[in-house]
Amino acid sequence: MSERSRLEEILKAGSLEEILGTAVPYPKEIELKGRISRSIIEELSKIKNEPEWMFRHRLKALELFEKLPMPKWVVGVEELDLENLVLYTKPELEKEVKDWDDLPENIRKTFERLNIPEIEKKFLSGLTAVFDSESVYSQLKDEFEKKGIVMLPMEEAVRKYPDVVKRYFGKIFPAGEHKFSALHHALWSGGAFVYIPKGVRVPFPIEAFFVIGSALEGQFEHTLVVADEGSYVHFIEGCSAPMYKGFSFHDGMVEIYAHKNATVKFTTIQNWSRNVINFNNKRAIIEENAYVEWIEGSIGS
Repeated sequence: MSERSRLEEILKAGSLEEILGTAVPYPKEIELKGRISRSIIEELSKIKNEPEWMFRHRLKALELFEKLPMPKWVVGVEELDLENLVLYTKPELEKEVKDWDDLPENIRKTFERLNIPEIEKKFLSGLTAVFDSESVYSQLKDEFEKKGIVMLPMEEAVRKYPDVVKRYFGKIFPAGEHKFSALHHALWSGGAFVYIPKGVRVPFPIEAFFVIGSALEGQFEHTLVVADEGSYVHFIEGCSAPMYKGFSFHDGMVEIYAHKNATVKFTTIQNWSRNVINFNNKRAIIEENAYVEWIEGSIGS
């Protein structure tokens, strides 16, 4: 099957918000909400078991958020009461998730309605699924792990590959760009880290799929894609949300670094419900003879 056909299948599977319908309650292990403050950042960093350098990164971003003015070009954020949002949510998982059947039924059915498990099986090299603030499922096929490809939830990469993450995280899209990039860096949670080694070509796409599962929630996932010299990868980002009675807020970030002669194809399919305020922060750095093809289709808010 051609790359175009695979993409058409993915688009068809996640193209209608009616697939998800209205939000269904699900058990939550942790929720953080209230005034965006140092105490919130400390608690979030503690939950993530982060190294000191990432905690300091968050605190610097918080300082910038408090100092920077509201951008004049922002539209729609006046609908939000940030202090009334859930800033971090951890779904309750009864056991370690090794396959889709290990997820709680409500969360698993959300991804099944979007046909994500079937898409992974047929078309993808790897998949990370993020529900609210946490990566709840992450798998890379064995044949690609053996080639040195790394695909992990972003918080796991911070702990396992600190030197690599330090080199790129926040260097491509810094916290100081504007008030909401600072907010993202202060509160980020979930997302995907992908590293493609020198000269390695990934024949099938890697995907990250993000779902906001409840009203009045903030989602701040961070995706970092690093393609080393002469490598190739196609990364697909999918986003969706059920219908809500109140507004939720998506303030994600994507950073792509394409080294010399590398090729990165990045496809974004966002299909938020009408009650999601969506704020994107995305940027790529491209070295000599590298190529980034970025296609984005956004529906909803």
